[in-house]
Amino acid sequence: MKVLFITDYDYTNPRLRSGVPYFLVHGLKEAGIIHNVLVVADARSIGQKLLSRFKQFLCKHGLLGSAGFYDASYGKAMAKSYAKFWRTINFGDYDFVMSIKPQLLAFLPIEVKAVLWIDNTIQSYALYPEMKDISSMSLKEGAEIEAIVFKRANKIFTASLWLKQYILSQMPMLSSTIHVLPRGANLPEFPVFHEVELAISKRLQSKR
Repeated sequence: MKVLFITDYDYTNPRLRSGVPYFLVHGLKEAGIIHNVLVVADARSIGQKLLSRFKQFLCKHGLLGSAGFYDASYGKAMAKSYAKFWRTINFGDYDFVMSIKPQLLAFLPIEVKAVLWIDNTIQSYALYPEMKDISSMSLKEGAEIEAIVFKRANKIFTASLWLKQYILSQMPMLSSTIHVLPRGANLPEFPVFHEVELAISKRLQSKR
């Protein structure tokens, strides 16, 4: 099996994105799965960036949906811009492509098998206090990208049963595609097995 993992984060830094890219790549290596990592970045044209700035202005003043911050990273322009990186990849060399961000999978060549792992949807993420100022336009565009990926992905893994059930409540046709794959604790390094046993034993004793 050979996997291509696509990310727009520094996957060598365990402190970014809750350590998910770092530990996923590390997990592939530990499992003996042959893999490569493709790091992408914003490849929008000047015109697309100017359009995003205009949307930011309109959203800020409530002229395009509810007033709030417009985040271009959720939109189609950003997702489509990654196609410039696809030209450097021979997808036939890989069994499937994996990412933790829907925007990185939305516009892959249709014949490419795609696997998504997520811990939130844009709508559930919007419930977080730090997201209270995001514009309705960003939420709308993010949801549109997610819908594209949910329909085209060969497998979807969620970090929790709650998230799986939430997605299925919106798209019940995904019941055979979506699975729960919990993430572990974000530790600076992998623990030694006997240290884990000792920690569990101490915790059990403290509760007696």
